[in-house]
Amino acid sequence: KLPILVGGTGLYVKASLYDYNFVETDSKENKYDGFTNDELYEMLKAKDPKSAEKFHANNRKRIIRSLEIVDYTGIQKSEIEEKQEHKLVYDALFLTLTMDREKLYERINKRVDIMMEEGLEEEVAYIVENASANTTALQAIGYKEFIPYFHGEHSLEQVIEEIKKNSRHYAKRQYTWFRNQIEANWIDITDKNPEEV
Repeated sequence: KLPILVGGTGLYVKASLYDYNFVETDSKENKYDGFTNDELYEMLKAKDPKSAEKFHANNRKRIIRSLEIVDYTGIQKSEIEEKQEHKLVYDALFLTLTMDREKLYERINKRVDIMMEEGLEEEVAYIVENASANTTALQAIGYKEFIPYFHGEHSLEQVIEEIKKNSRHYAKRQYTWFRNQIEANWIDITDKNPEEV
């Protein structure tokens, strides 16, 4: 049977179809919880300098992940990545959709407006009320922008604009990632309906 993989982040696609190495760690220890971002970054610079070069000091989640890999395996994350040949392990055809950038940004902005109309604020408020502050979902675009609003630091209008801006930036990063990481066949869907595509 012919499998068709639709959507997902670029990394998910690559992990599914390429010689991607997964490294298991015991991340239940939370041994790094008491350290500041700067302290963690300094630790990473000492244990895995090449990985440290790739991250901003405030990228706490990825820094801790890199530290855990060294702790658990004794091998640097950067070493593991260097051993990967980035080869396809399946015969795959990549079809990637693209469209006029301004029209794409208009669609992203409209999508955020629709999400607000359909109860995004209430959804995030429910999660904040019923989950821990470090819940992964609260780090996602569309959720994390509400935190300053719930603390009385931003207006709702600022939240909406931040979600739109961050979504546009994410789309731009996706374009860059796919252009650099995968040999894809780009299909321009500007002004086309789904049947034509």
